[in-house]
Amino acid sequence: MDGTSFNLNGIQYMNSLINQLNEARRKALVNLKKRREDLLTELNAKIGAIRLIYTQEGCSAYSMSDLSFEEADYQGESVVLPPYIRLGSLVPVNTEEDIKDQLTVPFLFPYSEANATLLLLSPNNARNIHINFSLVALRLMLSLPRGMFKMWFVDNNYGRDFNVISQIDKNILNGGIITNPSELRDLLDSLIEDMISTNQKLITEDTLTEYNALEGHLPQPYTFVFISQFPASFTEDAFAKLINMIENGRAAKAGIFFFISINKDIQPAKGVDLERLKEASSVIYQNSPVDYEVQHEAFSKEWNDCFDIVLDAQFPDKIEKVLKLINGKKEEQNSLTLVPVYQERLRNADIWHGDSTDGIRIPIGFRDAKNVQYLEFGIDSDDYYGLIGGLPRMGKTNLLHNIIMWGAMEYSPLELNYYLIDCKKGTGFNGYRGLPHVSILSVSNDREFGASALDNLILEMERRAKLFKAKSDEKRVSIDKIQDYRRVTNEKMPRILAVVDEFQVLFEGNDKIARSMHDRFDKLIREGSAFGISIILCSQGIGRVDVPIANITWRLSFRLQSSAESQRILGNDGALQLTRKGQAVMNNKNGDESQNIFFQVAKFDGDIIYSLIDILRDKFRKEHAQYPIKQYVSDGDHNGHIERNTALMERLESDHFEVNDRFCDIFIGEPAFIRDGHAFVRIRREQSSN
Repeated sequence: MDGTSFNLNGIQYMNSLINQLNEARRKALVNLKKRREDLLTELNAKIGAIRLIYTQEGCSAYSMSDLSFEEADYQGESVVLPPYIRLGSLVPVNTEEDIKDQLTVPFLFPYSEANATLLLLSPNNARNIHINFSLVALRLMLSLPRGMFKMWFVDNNYGRDFNVISQIDKNILNGGIITNPSELRDLLDSLIEDMISTNQKLITEDTLTEYNALEGHLPQPYTFVFISQFPASFTEDAFAKLINMIENGRAAKAGIFFFISINKDIQPAKGVDLERLKEASSVIYQNSPVDYEVQHEAFSKEWNDCFDIVLDAQFPDKIEKVLKLINGKKEEQNSLTLVPVYQERLRNADIWHGDSTDGIRIPIGFRDAKNVQYLEFGIDSDDYYGLIGGLPRMGKTNLLHNIIMWGAMEYSPLELNYYLIDCKKGTGFNGYRGLPHVSILSVSNDREFGASALDNLILEMERRAKLFKAKSDEKRVSIDKIQDYRRVTNEKMPRILAVVDEFQVLFEGNDKIARSMHDRFDKLIREGSAFGISIILCSQGIGRVDVPIANITWRLSFRLQSSAESQRILGNDGALQLTRKGQAVMNNKNGDESQNIFFQVAKFDGDIIYSLIDILRDKFRKEHAQYPIKQYVSDGDHNGHIERNTALMERLESDHFEVNDRFCDIFIGEPAFIRDGHAFVRIRREQSSN
């Protein structure tokens, strides 16, 4: 073989080798592309699986959403606390630019497993971090139902760090934005009380999340606290309270979660230890202009080296839609009710077994899914008078229905009577016409009739006092109270429960009625309990009206907005902790906040009132025909009705009129106050008499 031929074969060989290498590279690239596509498919499947797990576990996918609403169909609120919250995106390092976006996934941070979440500020990221905090808050508000969260924002930048949050309805937040040190002190005190109270409930569960999973219908809300520019505004005392909650996860166990931005350029006050706070918390800090790193046990150094963390630092284009969705959240409907219990008891003829000799005990709601809360006057308590307050539409009318209707089911009219007085022309009592337990019913704002009803209570009290004395003389034994009377005589004497709604109206103004109200109430509250008389006063807000409530021991409140009003109604700030409709707090220990009892008032179906009253009225007529049902009613009808003139109707029916040569009575109308007879003019056979 000559040299030319060798060179030609060599070139062919090299060309053949290059072609084979190129073919091998092409196949490798195809395989790599296929492998890459398989990996991307697998990654997307895993992200979908995470979302599926979230929804299967009952969590809302809003917590991992970018809030663009492109996937709004699968998003919805849930009472289940999302264990992770999106803070931004995870971008893999050392990856080709053309697939970097495809490999970017949401950065879901396990805030619920952290004692607190700290983000360190630098000169160029403060605005971004506080936008990020606001986005976290918005995601949580979208994820949880109204009433299942309290949101507090400590803004140490004159309200600028959380300006978007200021557009959220305060009633939705169940908290608010704090910009001064005195409000911060009050908040920290309130958080500590909540933490202690909640941890006392966690007998068998480790965290509030586990407790709520067992409670079902009555979950306790979670609290989220966002603090900007720490240590601004924090004194040594304030820091001591904060670190006490954060260390050892005390607050997190109680469902209180802190997100805090740290400004290292602010000189901390004496006793404020930044390093101690960092050591107790999970810390996120900026590592480069495009990357953050995490100090948390779930994130190793290798993990941090594999990803750049890019925080969400822009509000979505549809931020107005986000705010509208949150502000449009409806109150959660309470499904716990006593109605089926009493319907079953009716079917089994198991009602009217209550004995009111020593007092009354009426179910009104639920402390939790298993334990019923009662209104108890007498029996094992020293309470005989109650005060109920709360904002409109928070559940007061619902509570009164429970008291009146279930009391009427527990006790017969021979054991319990009602005086129902509505001082502001409400319709809450309107359905109780014909209920045999009701002696006096006012559904108008007739102050004169209301005053007359209280006068009637005093007259009844005085009548009973005379009866006690007469029986004492007859039996030669001391009878000082209703318990003695019933045991000594073995005679029935019903307790009387007067419910006065919007009672403060009776004290308004400077007329004769307002001036005499203090004396009426003072006498009834001082002396009434011995004669079986109890009073419940109700109000949406007492305001500055001077009302005699100092000696009322049983206090109950629904949600209120001011500390002053909560202190006046309840004796402490417990009413400010309430978050949902129908939730109430009761205290009968002189306002001792540690003795507050939080419960959910049972849902009452007003449509069943009439059918239940028909059953009870028929039962009473059948079993106690000798006792006529007698009611005094003021319903705002200003016309007199002659058919309600019993004396005249009886004479017309019997066609029996006595001839009287001395005088003649001419009936002219119904009295505007409580009296059996109708008003009349008497004309005598005397000079100038007519």
